[in-house]
Formats: sequence, C-alpha cells, structure tokens
Amino acid sequence: MIAAGIIAVLMLASAASMGENVESSNAAKRMTSGAVFLESVQEDLAALNASGLLAMNGQAVYDIDDWQNAAFQCDITVFNVSTSLLQVELTLIDRATTRPLATVHTLRSTA
Repeated sequence: MIAAGIIAVLMLASAASMGENVESSNAAKRMTSGAVFLESVQEDLAALNASGLLAMNGQAVYDIDDWQNAAFQCDITVFNVSTSLLQVELTLIDRATTRPLATVHTLRSTA
C-alpha cells in the first residue's frame, strides 16, 4: 500500500514536470514567432524613404491580415532626432497578454 502511494506521488510529480516543459516549449515557440515577425517589420520599413517612415508614425501592424485574431502587434513610432536623422521605435506586443515583449530602436539618415 505504501509502495503504491509512493509510485502515485512519483507519477504525479513526473506529469507536472512534463506539463511545465510543454508550457516552456510553447512559450519559446511563441517568442520565436514574435521575433520573426518583428524582423519582418524591420525589413519592410528598411525599404521606405524618410517621408514614408514618417507617414508610418503611430501605426500598428499585425502578424496576420485578420487583426482581431492576430497573435502579435507591432507599434511604430518615428520622429526626427535632428534635421538629417530619424529614430524608429518598434514595440512588439503579445496580444494574448497585451504585454510588450520587445522594443527596438534604430536611427535612419534622411540624407
């Protein structure tokens, strides 16, 4: 009887540990997906000239066309640092938790 109790406790502990590993794996996959999305936004913005970048200020882009079901949102902020320099700030937001996951700042020359 005691042996059966010990085995049951060990099995429960093993199952709990496996559950935590699955959750960690899913979180890592989600972060990787967010990083890939953020990189794609950076690449898309790299193709824009200064006026195109300034026009994107205040915009949000989503990882899929159906924004209501999107997993990630990227908020774009662009402003003049000097007469020939723009700062571009991208904030990656997890829409499931509404938490910011990452913020990237880059500088772009307007010349």
